Amino acid sequence: MSPSLWVTVEKLSQQVVWLVLFAILAPILGPRPYGLFAIVMVFIGYCEFVTVEAAAEALMGMDPLEPKHLKTATSCNLVISLATGLGVFLLAPLFGLLFADAELTPLFQVLSILPAISALTSAPIAVLKRRMDFRPLAIRSTLGLAIGGSAGVVLALAGGGVWSLVAQILLQRIAEVVILWVTAGPEAGAGLGWSRPHYEDLRVYAAHVFVSRSMVFLSAQLPRVIIGYFLGPVDLGLFTLATRFPETLAQVVISPRVIVARIDLRRYRYGEKALSSAFYRLLKDVALIGFPMSLGAAATIPLLISVWLDDRWQAGIHASQLMFLTVPPQVVFYASSAVLLALNFPREEARISVVQSVTNALCVLVAVPFGLNAVCGVMVLRLFVLMPYPALIVSRTCGIPMRLVAAATGSLFGFALAMAAAVVALSPLLVRTVGAPIALLGLIIVGTIIYAALVGIFAPNEARRIMARLPFGLRKRPASV
Repeated sequence: MSPSLWVTVEKLSQQVVWLVLFAILAPILGPRPYGLFAIVMVFIGYCEFVTVEAAAEALMGMDPLEPKHLKTATSCNLVISLATGLGVFLLAPLFGLLFADAELTPLFQVLSILPAISALTSAPIAVLKRRMDFRPLAIRSTLGLAIGGSAGVVLALAGGGVWSLVAQILLQRIAEVVILWVTAGPEAGAGLGWSRPHYEDLRVYAAHVFVSRSMVFLSAQLPRVIIGYFLGPVDLGLFTLATRFPETLAQVVISPRVIVARIDLRRYRYGEKALSSAFYRLLKDVALIGFPMSLGAAATIPLLISVWLDDRWQAGIHASQLMFLTVPPQVVFYASSAVLLALNFPREEARISVVQSVTNALCVLVAVPFGLNAVCGVMVLRLFVLMPYPALIVSRTCGIPMRLVAAATGSLFGFALAMAAAVVALSPLLVRTVGAPIALLGLIIVGTIIYAALVGIFAPNEARRIMARLPFGLRKRPASV
């Protein structure tokens, strides 16, 4: 299978497993355990995500990549992760006092080991991505989550509460490390080592990526800290529900294409017409599927939550609808990040991430006194207002005209919006006629037909391109990447 397809398989299977686990655990646990776990993972997840991403991106940018690069990166990551883990362990009682919840203290202490476990994954991830071998990464993500999730379900059924989520993440991370080192092979430079020249090779690139990924993480996670502090773990659990579905959609629809583009776009240079064409196609490909799925989900999520979850979760319906609207502008941010990193402009990519993080935190702080729905509404508005900014940076840095963003996404957004409006209008009638569960399925089918018809009538070239990618019918030649 192609790299894009393997990444899609990875993201799709991972999100399907997560949704199955959430479908089982959410009715058992309720919002509060998810809120407590989310508070802990803001701090622990930062130590995990940022160090691994910085090292992996730096290793991917090395040419040539030598074994000492891999060993030096792994050693640095491990030392940093052990130090930060120790700091989290010692500060655990303070976190409990800060959020006025003593249950947080042991959670922080137990999970402080996670950064050190994840530190061992940066080298094999970089090796596998450089050789475009995404199959082991797909196995790692899906199998690791399934192993950890199975333990979490058993503990939840036994009354383990939030500790079922702790067991899930610990076993998942351990399984991921084992799978990565086995599948990456000797190229991953198994073991630790140090080389000052190789460290200097990695340091500058990693520093920019560290800033960028820190801002990306904080942009997503600072709202959780603010909501948890001001509104409490129950509202934070509802916010976790509201954000997790759009995150799933982004991981399945946006990330696979962008991850592959991050490597594929490296062959182009500033101002090349081929670069602009590739960027345009990247935006078009993601928007074609991402826009209708996100806006259609916003229209149907009230029915899904009412059918699936109990009364404890119903207050999260409007927040969930609003957060699905964050997906369309994220397409521009994701694509811009891919092309900037591909052309070795990590500083400019970091600048976008800083603006994202700072504005997100300020907007949430302003909105949080007005409740969860106000927070989600402001987050949506912020993304749409900021959307021209990454397009401007890409234009100045890579020579890609800003107008390409509107040209690639404008009409598809209009089609998706019209489809979502029709679904909202039909929803009450279908619910009264056939009941909520059947109405939900019917609305999905109707929305798909409406969107396909709009694309077929007003964008026939896109419709033909979709059909050409199918394994039957109009397919005559392999689709271009």
